[in-house]
Amino acid sequence: MEEEFFAQNLECSLEPVFSKDFELGSFSKKANEFTYNFSGMLEMMDYFGWIMRNSHGVHSSTGLPDYLVWSSDSEACGSDILAIKEGNKITYKHMPGHGWHNIMINTSKILNYAACAYLLTGDKLAGKIVEQYCKGLSATIKGMVYDSNDSEHYLMARNIIPLSHEYSEIDGGVKSINYENWKTNETHWNAQRFNYKNNPCWGDIYLTNTRSKDDLPHILRAAAFLPEIINCSSNPKIVRAAYESYRLLRGFCKDIILNNFNIRTKDSSGKTFIPKGDLISFSKYGKNSENNAKIAISLLGLGELGKLNANKSFGGIYETAAVNVNYYNYKIINGFHMAALLHSYSYGCLEASSKLLNGLVGRADWLMNSSFHKKARSNLNWMPDLAVFLVKAASCGMPLKKIQKEIIYSEFSKAIDHYSDFRRWNLWDDSVPDGSYGSSGGYIPNSKGLVNPIDLGVLLEYAHSPYKIGEPIINPEIIMDTK
Repeated sequence: MEEEFFAQNLECSLEPVFSKDFELGSFSKKANEFTYNFSGMLEMMDYFGWIMRNSHGVHSSTGLPDYLVWSSDSEACGSDILAIKEGNKITYKHMPGHGWHNIMINTSKILNYAACAYLLTGDKLAGKIVEQYCKGLSATIKGMVYDSNDSEHYLMARNIIPLSHEYSEIDGGVKSINYENWKTNETHWNAQRFNYKNNPCWGDIYLTNTRSKDDLPHILRAAAFLPEIINCSSNPKIVRAAYESYRLLRGFCKDIILNNFNIRTKDSSGKTFIPKGDLISFSKYGKNSENNAKIAISLLGLGELGKLNANKSFGGIYETAAVNVNYYNYKIINGFHMAALLHSYSYGCLEASSKLLNGLVGRADWLMNSSFHKKARSNLNWMPDLAVFLVKAASCGMPLKKIQKEIIYSEFSKAIDHYSDFRRWNLWDDSVPDGSYGSSGGYIPNSKGLVNPIDLGVLLEYAHSPYKIGEPIINPEIIMDTK
């Protein structure tokens, strides 16, 4: 039954858009062909150039601390930002709306993928993104400091909204970022947006409070690669940015632990409080629920497990109920499991690592089991999301079965085939006419039912990973030769 279900969903012919003959060496013909197809896509779209051009934050020309985050806060790469092209100038106008509630999901993914590409290849633009995105991650914590008298330095905002400004982009074009529509006070069911006039770093800013759980698995996964950046990079700017992010994240995690695994926030006057609801709590449903999240937080915050253990790393009533309520809970729960495993490696928790890895194998089998997840499988993103999960799990040391490799090859090849027809990776290019372009299909290709273009980069993490075992699905040597 399992084989039949996934065979029916492997629709892509796997004929590469970009192809070349290879010496097989220690890699299979399929791995070599797939890697060349993937690398050709990265080169055609100018993956890290595309990311840099569509990132927003504060530029160093303002005289303020610089940083970048990704411009879109939706998993499907859609958001409420309009790009207006006038000759050599692109204005990114932030349209009225909630604005960036979950901006750190894609921001953390990009930081993770850029870090692995930088460590694998030494690519300078990837390194620049690591520096700027580390600063962007840090900005969500530094931006939540009310004024110079505020002693609480380790709480995290959902986002901060700084000054509007313009500057020269990497290709020499002018980028203007207009945040003005987001400089309003708003109250939503899950967060508030308000003004801090005297933030020590950026002065008069707006921010959104109540950092929820949604982004944390991605943040914690990215954090697992920061020690390697700190220890291996020869660029002092990158090292300093990574060190600051790691220090601030450790303080943030420690604060969660000290508050019974609840995420504190601040109000418009800078006062701290614990919001209501399960969005910020890892203890609401009992001491045995969300155990993987607690392990990841404890290891990063304290460097030890304390009284936690990894005896039961997947399954249970909480997980079953959570994924039935909200599809995105799959990504939260799966993400915390893998973040816990990566940090257990970093801190030498060998017994916990073994249990978490065995649990991850069980989790993958559970996701592959056709008797479960009937509701989730009706979601168009189920198969591409499963493919991304499998690559991430393999990067954590999970051996891939043949059918799992086929899912990866099929879904990523399908995405590459689709994105190879997109022609607006660089809005400054002369081939793109003046006009207004939305983020969903305008300057970011539509990705419904596909591996989204940002997540193509997960294969860079896999290529770099020291934990992968078994016959590789891609050839890192080909990636290292890619521009």
